[in-house]
Amino acid sequence: MVVKDTAIVGVKYIELTPFTDPRGVFVEGFVREKMKGAGIDFDVVQMNLSRSAAAGTVRGMHWQETPFGQGKIVYCVSGRVFDAVVDVRRTSYTFGRTVGYELSPQSNALFVPKGLAHGFQALTDDAMLLYLVDAPYSPPHERGLRYDDPDAKISWPLPAKNVAPKDERWPTLKEIDRA
Repeated sequence: MVVKDTAIVGVKYIELTPFTDPRGVFVEGFVREKMKGAGIDFDVVQMNLSRSAAAGTVRGMHWQETPFGQGKIVYCVSGRVFDAVVDVRRTSYTFGRTVGYELSPQSNALFVPKGLAHGFQALTDDAMLLYLVDAPYSPPHERGLRYDDPDAKISWPLPAKNVAPKDERWPTLKEIDRA
C-alpha cells in the first residue's frame, strides 16, 4: 500500500498492492497502522455499498456538516468509476479545488476527509463502490454541491445520466461561498 497526497489538503490517493497467484488476487485494503503512518487516523464505524446499474450514472456531490462530518475511504469493488472530490471548506486554501481519479477493483482507493464534497460516476455498467466511514449517516446534516457546477470543474468522463433530483438542486460553489 502506497499513500500519496493530492492537490486538496487531506485527500489521499491510495495505491493498493495486489498479491496474485493461480487462485486469483488478495489485497490488504485497510491496515490501521499503515493508514496512521500515512496521516490517515481513521476508525471505521460504518460500511456502505453503492451499486450503479448503468455507465454514466452520477452520484453526488455530498458531505455532512460539522459536527456530523464523515471521513470516507472509498474502494471500487466491481466495474470502474471516476471518483471526484471538491474542497468546499470555506477556510481552506484549497477551497474550490477539484481532484478526480479512476478507481478499479484491487487497484486503488481514495481517502476523503470530513467536510469535502464527494461523488462518482460509473464508467461501466454494474459498478459498485464500498465506503468505509468514520461516523454514522445523519440525514438532517447532509449537504451537497451541484454535480455540474462549472466553477467546480469536474471533468466527468461520460455524459451524466441517472442523476438524482436532489443532486440537481444542490447549490453551486459560489452559493456555498456566500452562505
